[in-house]
Formats: sequence, structure tokens, C-alpha cells
Amino acid sequence: MRQFDESYRVTVNHELLHAVYSLSPKAKKLAKSMWEGLKEDQKENFKKAHPSYDFENETIL
Repeated sequence: MRQFDESYRVTVNHELLHAVYSLSPKAKKLAKSMWEGLKEDQKENFKKAHPSYDFENETIL
């Protein structure tokens, strides 16, 4: 049951990030700034870990 609880929390937090990003220009600006602050290898590692993400469309997270 504990594993289910943790999975539930991770999923809810993940979806909350999508909602905040889509509704808050300030959150979008912060996310973009954080992304631009990463080194190229960090960006590539993140992209490899999230192959289904569309990194060309900044309107979605």
C-alpha cells in the first residue's frame, strides 16, 4: 500500500506541474530560465529520460 501512496503522490505532483505551467506566465518564465541554465549534457540527459516530451513546443510542459 505504501508503494501505491508514493506513486499517487508523484503522479499528482507531476500533473500539478503541468497545470501550474499552463496557467502561470511566471511559472513558464521560471521553467524557461531554469532550462536555459542547464548545461548541454544535462539537457540531453533529460531529453533521453523523457523521449515522449515535445521539446520544440514551449506552450506545453
